[in-house]
Amino acid sequence: MVNTLRMIAGAIGMAFFVTIMTNEGKAHIQNIVASQHISPADKVHMAMAIHQGSAMGIQDAFMVATGLTVIAFVLSFFIRRVEPKENRITNRIRTRKKPIADGNLAK
Repeated sequence: MVNTLRMIAGAIGMAFFVTIMTNEGKAHIQNIVASQHISPADKVHMAMAIHQGSAMGIQDAFMVATGLTVIAFVLSFFIRRVEPKENRITNRIRTRKKPIADGNLAK
């Protein structure tokens, strides 16, 4: 069950970051083409704009991942370690006061 959840969470995370990379890359490419007045017929400059826009999209995805990692790191300090219920029950049984040989309870 844990391995299945880990695989599903990894796939969802990968899809999230690829979506950010793709959407931001498209936006950067459009901005580069518009700001530099590149004609779609100019193959060399379009290829350079696509390359630069894609790299900027990847950088944006990594920046989002870095931000989420920092947030998760800070939140990890607030995680409490909880003992499973079975261990709590067995520890209570072990720590009960046991009678000693003369019939008095141990203090």
